[in-house]
Amino acid sequence: MSSLFSHAFSTVGGFVLALGLLVFFHELGHYVVARLCGVKVLRFSLGFGPVLWSRRRGADQTEWAVSAIPLGGYVRMLDEREGEVAPADLPRAFNRQTLGRRAAVVAAGPAANLLLATLLFAASNMIGVPGVRPYLDTPAPGTSAAQAGVQAGDLVLTLGQQPVSDWNALRLGLAGALVAGQPLDLTIQKAGGGRVELALHGDATLAGADGDPAAALGLQMWQPPLVARLGSVLPDGAARRQGLLSGDLVVAVNGEPVVDWSAFVARVRAAPGVPLQLEVQRDGQRLPVAITPDRDDSGVPAIGRIGAAVAVDAAMQARMTVLLKYAPGSALMEGARHTWQLSRMTVTMLARMLTGTASSKGVGGPLQIASAAGETVRMGLVPFLGFLGVISVSLGVLNLLPVPVLDGGHLLYYSFELVTGRPLPERLMMAGMQVGAFMLAMLMLLAFYNDFNRFFSG
Repeated sequence: MSSLFSHAFSTVGGFVLALGLLVFFHELGHYVVARLCGVKVLRFSLGFGPVLWSRRRGADQTEWAVSAIPLGGYVRMLDEREGEVAPADLPRAFNRQTLGRRAAVVAAGPAANLLLATLLFAASNMIGVPGVRPYLDTPAPGTSAAQAGVQAGDLVLTLGQQPVSDWNALRLGLAGALVAGQPLDLTIQKAGGGRVELALHGDATLAGADGDPAAALGLQMWQPPLVARLGSVLPDGAARRQGLLSGDLVVAVNGEPVVDWSAFVARVRAAPGVPLQLEVQRDGQRLPVAITPDRDDSGVPAIGRIGAAVAVDAAMQARMTVLLKYAPGSALMEGARHTWQLSRMTVTMLARMLTGTASSKGVGGPLQIASAAGETVRMGLVPFLGFLGVISVSLGVLNLLPVPVLDGGHLLYYSFELVTGRPLPERLMMAGMQVGAFMLAMLMLLAFYNDFNRFFSG
């Protein structure tokens, strides 16, 4: 029960923290640039609908509010189209500003999200991002990797012209190359020595295949054979509570021999809340230990966890892992590069979804975001910062799409005004808003549908 409560708390807490921070930063972008442009701001709200809490601050007595519906926020500015404006305040009305100033205020929200992503990635890079070196396992028969000659123990050095530092960099690079239609040329250091160039074959639909383009191409992470010996044991996990200790070697589960750590993990994951009878070797003696794995309901289906990690030889750990850590300047540059790479990939993927050349199954809704938020919170600060960065990029790019009701839609209207010298007629503007609202509603329905399939339909 305590494990279930802990997972629920981290999931809800992570989701609220992530959404609140991203929305606040987005609206803060609008607010700051509006003030710099001389526009009077009436209200800064986190959330929509009825106001739950508010305070007035500053010379303009701007209302800072928290509203009932937490899925977004807004900045309300003085505008003659929304009510009567006192003659003395007319120069500070949004609709009286120059085209350049209006466009700057609108673009500032998405720009703030992209800036936030860059800073989050930079912070992760300065702290140090742990990674797993991209060693490859034997690919499944018939996959592109198998046809290219990939073998167990091969190490990926480069993808195209870019060095591949870890497994996540490989996956991100593959997804970007797939959606851009670029060649998938790998430089491989063979397990037996020497380097070779390999070419994989794939299309954009593989980029969203269960979120893992590497697996879709047949590239699997190589895991060295590890005996089922416990390393670190969490103080609040089932292993510690029910008598397992660091250094214990699991010999059998329910009377069946355990060949390695992977086999033991598979038995535990398949038994959430189900008692297991273990036989462990400790200090040269074999001991029976009864244990019931905690139930983890964060995904579908539920899995068992005991709160223990495998004991890894120090030399093997040094070979398999890498800590990516940068000085502040380099961290910022790497953060900006990562933000640009994710932004370009997001735009390309959205375009391919619209043309039907990429799957829409990768579109996630609030349940997927909440699940990912909770999982990364449980993993630690650096994974959570990385998650926030990815969602911030998505929010920034989404809001720049030329869809009425989004910031990009307003910029589209301003483009018409720039070309013609006059604003878009009110009738066409309202029609565009209706179309935009419909498109946004369809996107939300798709996200909820994908969430339902992912979490409730298996």
